[in-house]
Amino acid sequence: MGVARALYRRLSALGGAPAGSVGGAMDEWVNQGMRLRPVNLLNYVRELRNYKRFAQALELMEWMDTKGIHMTQSNHAIRIDLLSKTTGIDSAEGYFSNLPESAKNYLTYGSLLNCYCKQKKALDRLDDVGSMKICYEEWQDQTMHHDIRLTNVMIGVYLRKNMVGDALYLWEAASRKGSEPNIKTFDLFVDYYLKNQEMEQAVKCVLTAAKKTKMEWRMDEKKVGIFLKYFEDKKDLEGYRRFQDALRKLTHS
Repeated sequence: MGVARALYRRLSALGGAPAGSVGGAMDEWVNQGMRLRPVNLLNYVRELRNYKRFAQALELMEWMDTKGIHMTQSNHAIRIDLLSKTTGIDSAEGYFSNLPESAKNYLTYGSLLNCYCKQKKALDRLDDVGSMKICYEEWQDQTMHHDIRLTNVMIGVYLRKNMVGDALYLWEAASRKGSEPNIKTFDLFVDYYLKNQEMEQAVKCVLTAAKKTKMEWRMDEKKVGIFLKYFEDKKDLEGYRRFQDALRKLTHS
């Protein structure tokens, strides 16, 4: 354990050292006859990553690769994330594409999808909608644990492109898999309906949220004002009361 921590301290001391420093430190360690355990190296990768030293974590993984150290599927997923953070989404996609088919599973698909989530520019490019859809569908096919957060990302992309039918289909498909929508899901649809002045659908979303979720939702005053004006213009006192009851329930969930 002492030797393992000594190596990590050496890597930690590199701080803002230039590219290649991690590989150099690792080569020096090996040349000194010191032993290495892959499990310790992967722990170092995770610790460097936790401290946002992404480039050094990636460099350590690349050094391991050159030494023929076996990479598990979870290791591949981490490397995809690090590539996206350091050299961009294209590098992450390239690495994923070159993986053997056996390594393309829910872990690596999920990691790539998460990278898409974090790349705002990528989300605005039409070509990436197709890439994200393929990635999302592959992830869905392979995972037994549905994550509504990833579904929300795809819903958000579809709604920004006015592909509301696709967004609604994902909502329904997630529900069929036992993954109920959360407040973020409802918020995405409410924003879309308000933007497109589809007030009846927006109201329906809020009422459904009050019935289906126990999570707290504090809607901002601007949105509430739009709803109140809608009920006032319609002179719909009963609708206003139902809406207020729903908001009260969501606020005190």
